[in-house]
Amino acid sequence: MSINGLPAAIPAAVNVSGPHGFHLRLTKTTTTHGLKPGRYAVAAAMTRGGLRVYAPAVRSRKLDLVAGKQSSIVIRYRRMAESSPPPSPNGSSAPGVGGGKSGSPGGAGSSGGGGTGSGNGASGGANGGGGSTTSTGVEIFVAYADTFRASGKRLPTPWDGSPNVTFVGCGTQEITDPDAHTCATNAAGTAEYDSGAIRVDNDTSSPLRISNANVEIGTCTYNPWPGLNATIQPGNTLILTQTGGQSPCGDVNGPYNFDTSESHLAAGCKDDNLIPIITLSINGATTVLSDTNQVLNTGGSDGGDCSPSGSEFHDWEPIT
Repeated sequence: MSINGLPAAIPAAVNVSGPHGFHLRLTKTTTTHGLKPGRYAVAAAMTRGGLRVYAPAVRSRKLDLVAGKQSSIVIRYRRMAESSPPPSPNGSSAPGVGGGKSGSPGGAGSSGGGGTGSGNGASGGANGGGGSTTSTGVEIFVAYADTFRASGKRLPTPWDGSPNVTFVGCGTQEITDPDAHTCATNAAGTAEYDSGAIRVDNDTSSPLRISNANVEIGTCTYNPWPGLNATIQPGNTLILTQTGGQSPCGDVNGPYNFDTSESHLAAGCKDDNLIPIITLSINGATTVLSDTNQVLNTGGSDGGDCSPSGSEFHDWEPIT
């Protein structure tokens, strides 16, 4: 793992996680031997020295390690404007909430190669390959809704209108976005979805307050839910998806502001190896999770153009 862009006296904030509960935190360029084959997630967090704040160019990547082969990853930091107090110093963050069954270990990122790996880890929070979790009974899922394409028009279940679901999507009243009522519709007047989706299940005995949600995929940042402040009662579910308005990157034609399959930019049909990073606040604590199976960005390439069926649909999958 090669970590560039930091002065020698400033440590990187790198978490590496992978198969069989593997977790490693790195602060500098490191060569790692003996890693098992499998998928590793490498996530990078901000770090600082005094008032100098450094941010990773890309927060999270994946690496599929094949037996007998060496691989490497380069993580580049860049200096930001001075901040007081600086955000997320040295990768620290509030406790996270794990997807899938809470309580499973989870790290923020991982990387390796048959002999060499490198990466920066996102701080705290649970991650799709493992990371600490502190809120038993909270489960996180990701999916992709596709009623835009003729082949296999499908929505995940549950969805809008399902029992005990707070739905923050087209037509929602839960956010302050003025574009929230401008989703495209089909001939029947039904909202048309080409969108990633995030689901939070509250299996605890207390209400959960969810706010400040966004998703980063490489250099793309999605925030379709400005002003989100939803309270989810025990046994209930929150779903976050497209709300209308222009996408921040990729194909910006049309009101598909959570079209996360378009985050690949010029990658074409080749896996860009980027892992979506989900950040949200649960009861005031910032939680960071990684979609290591790349559900939100349809396997690392544009699912509509690159999948055999042309459909981007993917039903709910726990982040575990």
